[in-house]
Amino acid sequence: MLTLNKYLENFKDITVELTNKLKEEDYDAVDSLMEQRQNIIDNIDKLNYKKQDFTNICKELSLLEYNEELEKTIKEKRAVIKEELSKLVINKSANSSYNRKFYSNSVIFSKKI
Repeated sequence: MLTLNKYLENFKDITVELTNKLKEEDYDAVDSLMEQRQNIIDNIDKLNYKKQDFTNICKELSLLEYNEELEKTIKEKRAVIKEELSKLVINKSANSSYNRKFYSNSVIFSKKI
């Protein structure tokens, strides 16, 4: 059970670091941290352990709370980014509409006078 405990401690550390990186908006580091997290999950799946041992270690390390905090942070950042994208779409639409009206009423000659 020593290896399971070690993997879960690493999982917790990466989860905390991932949450901090998201709060700092350091999105470049997020991808590698998520990859590390997935590798730990894959390694845990290969181990032989009892479900009760896993549950006890998770409770001891408060993994569920850290994971919930990570999910909450991801949802908040997703909402902010979605709102920013929506504003960009509105601005782009307004600009293209303005430009279309401007050029449709003007007459442009290509011949030299």
